[in-house]
Amino acid sequence: LADYFEEEDAFSLVGWTVIEEQNIGIVGFVVDYENIPGNPCIWVRRPDGNEVLLPLHEDLVQWMDESSKQISLIIPEGLLE
Repeated sequence: LADYFEEEDAFSLVGWTVIEEQNIGIVGFVVDYENIPGNPCIWVRRPDGNEVLLPLHEDLVQWMDESSKQISLIIPEGLLE
């Protein structure tokens, strides 16, 4: 898991599906990575076409599956509004 939090590896998440299992289901697809010092983030394109910036912090990642290219995140309240 830690490999994906290095800048060069985070770009390999582009195209992955982002899932939030508790309430939302599929959030969208990773379209870019933004290296904010101390707070790496991913840009996610939502099904409605809007893009949202989500933190890519180890504490928020529930699981990652390379074979299906899916990542499940805990998304803090208010980030998808």
